[in-house]
Amino acid sequence: MADRILLAKNSPVQARWQWLRRLEAQGFRPVAVLFALVCAVCLLYLYQSSSVTTTSYTIGQLEATRNNLLRKHEQLQMQAAQLESLDRVRREAKERLGLVESAQVRFLQVANLPAEEPVVHAFAPGTPAGPVAGSPASTPSFLGDIWQTIVNQFTAWGGQRTGPQARTP
Repeated sequence: MADRILLAKNSPVQARWQWLRRLEAQGFRPVAVLFALVCAVCLLYLYQSSSVTTTSYTIGQLEATRNNLLRKHEQLQMQAAQLESLDRVRREAKERLGLVESAQVRFLQVANLPAEEPVVHAFAPGTPAGPVAGSPASTPSFLGDIWQTIVNQFTAWGGQRTGPQARTP
């Protein structure tokens, strides 16, 4: 027995030999599973890293496109303002269309148009209808009153009265 080394029951060398025997018996399955798990985690990390990089690149391109479009929009607004300027319109009217400025300006007056009385705002929300010649002094309460108010306004401008107000003295 000199050739054999007697080992203690719980010695580290004996534990290692037992571990190796168990590992051989299982066919290195736990090592392969552990290796596969480590590979899967590494691949997931690489996929996420490349996704973040691709998204960052796309965001950069979109921001550059947005900035270019904003700059172009500002240029177009400036160009539109220049084209709408009164001096340019006047110059184009004279040069291209052959128009000339009038020496005398005439204003047209409409007959029977009450200038002092306010216009009825039947469709403006929150604005009460003001008293108009031939119209009721109160705000119309339903659709029929609104239409009657509008008709009365037009007939007052034309000098004719219709409806219930026409019969009142």
